[in-house]
Amino acid sequence: MRTVRSLLIGMAAIALAACSSGGTDNSLGGGGGVGGPGAGPVIATLRLLTSSPQMPSDGSANATITALVLDANNNVVPDVSIIFSADSGSLATPAPAVTDANGQLTTTLSTASDPTNRTITVTALAGTLQSTIR
Repeated sequence: MRTVRSLLIGMAAIALAACSSGGTDNSLGGGGGVGGPGAGPVIATLRLLTSSPQMPSDGSANATITALVLDANNNVVPDVSIIFSADSGSLATPAPAVTDANGQLTTTLSTASDPTNRTITVTALAGTLQSTIR
């Protein structure tokens, strides 16, 4: 019994040591991403979400498009510049166009004055990452 307990304690110590980053710097900086080494947070994921996958083309309703920025550990990343574009319709994006404390930036898509039925593609760009939603 004593051997099993010692073995389990030893394995737990090894597992904890393997999980350690080996240092005390827990910042998000360094290693490339949006701006290169030491330039701030490294973003790994840019996701686009929509409030509605369809909207009427008569302009009677808008869709909210939200960009979500995450690092490699799936933590939200604030203060990241986002550039939105749409191949049709119009976007209303607040200024400054940077993610908030929740790693999100929202824009509003409207069909403007074009009543034709169509698929609208919205693209977001953050550093070198791009995401598209239709």
